[in-house]
Amino acid sequence: MHQPYTTKLLKIGFFFKPFAVPSHGLSLAGTLYPKFIHAKVWLPFFFRWTMQNEPDPRLPELTQGLEVVFDGRTKYYPLYTIPFGGLEDSWSNHNLRIERGRLDGTPRAVWCETGKPPMQLLSRWYGFSFTYPESEIYQS
Repeated sequence: MHQPYTTKLLKIGFFFKPFAVPSHGLSLAGTLYPKFIHAKVWLPFFFRWTMQNEPDPRLPELTQGLEVVFDGRTKYYPLYTIPFGGLEDSWSNHNLRIERGRLDGTPRAVWCETGKPPMQLLSRWYGFSFTYPESEIYQS
């Protein structure tokens, strides 16, 4: 199906085509992404040359986790501390609910009071700790 988008200067066509979904109901990204975020990875030796400091030693540098940023404060939730049933954490005078996706295990956070998500990113510890060196770390 071709649906054109028209401006005064240019006409752009968008083509929407159906795509095959694997029989278990996940898209290609839905199949590969969980393997990537839960995989044991390594950093190439030359990558370390780009680091200005040593990674924060409080956690193993390649620990995967959810980082939450709110009101000038940050907190890192290592993936291994988040059960599949989720957790609630009282933080920054609010209650935060973190759950893992049923299909991909990816953590997602929402404020219990409003149901709205805070600013959050899924990242490895070394990257987060370089950006937010004084971050709190969730302890289960």
